[in-house]
Amino acid sequence: MDGIDGATGPQGPQGNAGPQGPSGLDGADGATGPQGPTGANGLDGIDGATGPQGPQGNAGPQGPAGLDGADGATGPQGNAGPQGPAGLDGLDGATGPQGPAGATGPAGNPATDDQDLSLSGDILSITGDPTPTPTIDLSVYRDNTNLATDNLTQDAETRTYSMNGQDLGFTNGSFGIGTNTPDARLDVEGGAVRFTDYAAATTPYKNSSADYLLATDADGDVVQVNSVKSSRIFYPPSIAVDASTNGTFSIDLYAQYIAQFGSPVVSSGGAIPTYNAIELDYHITYADPTVFNTGTMSITPAGVLNYTIIGQPTDYNALINVVFVVK
Repeated sequence: MDGIDGATGPQGPQGNAGPQGPSGLDGADGATGPQGPTGANGLDGIDGATGPQGPQGNAGPQGPAGLDGADGATGPQGNAGPQGPAGLDGLDGATGPQGPAGATGPAGNPATDDQDLSLSGDILSITGDPTPTPTIDLSVYRDNTNLATDNLTQDAETRTYSMNGQDLGFTNGSFGIGTNTPDARLDVEGGAVRFTDYAAATTPYKNSSADYLLATDADGDVVQVNSVKSSRIFYPPSIAVDASTNGTFSIDLYAQYIAQFGSPVVSSGGAIPTYNAIELDYHITYADPTVFNTGTMSITPAGVLNYTIIGQPTDYNALINVVFVVK
């Protein structure tokens, strides 16, 4: 068994502080205290450097127009301008009332003022003239021919005319020349039809893209014939072009064409028809660009080809195609 505790001894010296223990949990926040008084404003700081100019903004809407200012004083009168063109004529006004009749003049003198004009056959005369007037013979002024009626026979459907053995006839919408019994809309018999002076002498031919020509059949009737555009195109005779030396040269294509087509070496008979220079158009459809400068080539309306050689053909052959087209 424990004995009775003795009396407490004196306080011993304080020991060294032990290490700090871990922090305890935060206590609950206390109530917010009252707002303190506002402090005095501090001094303004130094202004910073100006920044770069920003992009221009979009233009705002136009504001309302301002009030009109007071009119200025009238300036001096300007010089008169030139007269303008005349305006259109206005409508004619209504016809005015008939004016009063004039006074009747004095009566004539039957002894001196009345004459009679008379015609007897071809003789024209005046009678009752106080001054003697010679008669006039009118026969010299006419040839007694009436083209409207002489040698004209007609009925309800036919009109014919004959003069010096030449006949004209108009029957049921058909017209005859050299016949008074036409059997076509235009019937020409016993003569030729000629067209002259229908174009200027310097330009007797005209380009045309028409596909048809007029011709006559065995009976002499005019018919429409397909001209075929390709028949207007032909190749001229072959010629030699010297390309051994570079340089600029010319060839008269038309003269070469006439020289060969106009004088063939041999023919079975007849002649080759040829065209005049102004009746043709001239074309180069191909030229070897290694031999010819195709950018400077040109042909005159008379058929003269101007060309420049820029190189020699490697195999002694080069192509250039020429085409003639009948206008």
